[in-house]
Amino acid sequence: MITYASTGQTEEVLASFVFPDRARLDFKMKTPTGIEIHRTLALYGDRILQRRSKVSSVEGANRPLARMTFEAKRALFAWPLGFEWRATKDNEREALVHELDCCKGEPIGRLVVVLDDEGRPLSIQGHRGSRALEKLGVEGWGERRGRPYPERIVVSAAGKKIMEEAVTEFRVNQRFLDKFFRLDETGAAAGRPLRVIEQPMLEMTYRREKLKKKSTWKKALESVPKIRERYVEKLASKGLELDPLPTFELDSTGAPVALLLRLKKAVDDPPRGWTTVGVRPGYFLLLSDLESVGAFQIGLLTRAVPRDRHPGAPMLRILPESSTARYALMVATDTGG
Repeated sequence: MITYASTGQTEEVLASFVFPDRARLDFKMKTPTGIEIHRTLALYGDRILQRRSKVSSVEGANRPLARMTFEAKRALFAWPLGFEWRATKDNEREALVHELDCCKGEPIGRLVVVLDDEGRPLSIQGHRGSRALEKLGVEGWGERRGRPYPERIVVSAAGKKIMEEAVTEFRVNQRFLDKFFRLDETGAAAGRPLRVIEQPMLEMTYRREKLKKKSTWKKALESVPKIRERYVEKLASKGLELDPLPTFELDSTGAPVALLLRLKKAVDDPPRGWTTVGVRPGYFLLLSDLESVGAFQIGLLTRAVPRDRHPGAPMLRILPESSTARYALMVATDTGG
């Protein structure tokens, strides 16, 4: 569990490390509205992959920095395995970091470890040239099946604390399929094939509220209560009520561009600024997390639409917590002909 020093906000992290050249960090944060936001960062060979609304590669100057972040954590939890450590002082060890474990080309950086009296890391810090990166300070050790592990880690940069990490569970000798680290876009990594469902989309009365440009899912979800507040009282005076489940309009990449405020029940005579649309053909994908929302999934939907119909903008509806799936990705079409 991570606690950020600046905000006090917490985030769950599941870290998986395998030698050679495999690692994955899964992050889960809950917004004030109770919505969970997932993101993933993975090391797969010489690639760094990230998944938010879609899977993409980390490139440019960020790639070696992300690699160094992975390697510092991997070195700490696997200590002293996985790296060729050499003594630089009595209580200090150093190891070079390469793009690939197998191929010792030009190093992209080095790790420096300061040891305690029992030979365990007190701290570990990455360096790229003369630049010092984040420092991981250990403030307590536990043990699992004869393997020591850091129970509490303080992350700092330039002498300033950024976050604290509390390790609540530590497992050893786990087995992984390679696709776990590839972040397959198809959803196969979750063991659940994607299937497009064709069924009518119910009539609805809605109002489109445009979101700020390049809104993240975190910002989009956090904006929902504030936007809803503008209309609750005015609608109540007319005997109308908002649907409690948010619906978003997406762009072609799966990013949120607008909040679609819906009435709980569609009305024939909508208030000014609201629109009522009738029953029309719809195509749906049921998804378990927001990280599965992207261009690939939207492409599956639009390719399922018959040629004589025209799909509208993709939408994402958040489903009740009791549902098997948490999100419905959908497009509505005209009736064709």
